[in-house]
Amino acid sequence: MKFIHFGCWNKGTCDITNPGSQPVSAVMASIKKYIENEDDKPTFITVAGDNYYPDNKGKIKTQNYDNFKSGFDCLVNLGDIHKYI
Repeated sequence: MKFIHFGCWNKGTCDITNPGSQPVSAVMASIKKYIENEDDKPTFITVAGDNYYPDNKGKIKTQNYDNFKSGFDCLVNLGDIHKYI
């Protein structure tokens, strides 16, 4: 059985069509390419660690919803492979 495991994946906006825009975009684009081109495809993907990073504004931490959502949108773009977060 093969699987892909990664973490600390959603700092910045993920855009799988523009891998040079953010590190998370490059990782997702590489995973997508690997899944599409591998003869012996992985069975699933696990995502460990942080999946969002709050913005610090003094004593108040806020979540950047667009960054958070974009990470999950990139996971959807990886296709029909099972994903565990």
